[in-house]
Amino acid sequence: MKISLTCLTFPLISIAAAAVLGKRDPLPGKFTLEASNQGLPNVIWTELHWLNGSAYIGNSKYNFGSEKLEFTSGGDGLSFTSFHSSPTGWTDFYIFPSESRAVGFTIPHSALVPPGASTRGFENVGGQFAYQGRMEWQACDQGDGVYQIYWDGASSARCVPVGLYIKPSAC
Repeated sequence: MKISLTCLTFPLISIAAAAVLGKRDPLPGKFTLEASNQGLPNVIWTELHWLNGSAYIGNSKYNFGSEKLEFTSGGDGLSFTSFHSSPTGWTDFYIFPSESRAVGFTIPHSALVPPGASTRGFENVGGQFAYQGRMEWQACDQGDGVYQIYWDGASSARCVPVGLYIKPSAC
C-alpha cells in the first residue's frame, strides 16, 4: 500500500512544483528592468540604462550618452527608442543564446540582427526577465562603478550573477 501511495503522490508533487517554477506571465507593453545588487559593491543605481548599444547599471547613469532603458514589447520582440537618435531611433534588443556576451541592440532604424543572435523568446517568469525560461544574466565590472549586463549562455562570463526584475511603466 505504501508503494502505491508514493507512486501516486510523487507525480502530483512534481506537477505542482513544475507549475510554480514555470509560471510565465506576458511582458508588460512598456517596462524597465532593475537588477539585483547583491555582490555588487557600492552600486546604488540598479535600474538598467542604455549606453552605446548595450545595457548597464551603476554609475553609467552619469554618462552623457546614457538614458533610461524603457522597453516596448510586442510579438516581434523588444524594442527601445533612444532620444539620442533622430527622429525616432528605435532599436531591437538581442542576446546570443549559446554565448557569454554583452546584451546588444540593433543599429537605430535597422532590423538587421547579427548572425546567431536572438530577438525573441524573452518572457516574464514570476516577475523576473528571462529568455526561454532561463535567467542567465550577469553584471560585468567596467570600472568606476559601471557594470555592463551580459547574457551568460555559455556559462563562461565569470561576472556577478544578477536577477533582472520587471517594472511596468505607467504610460
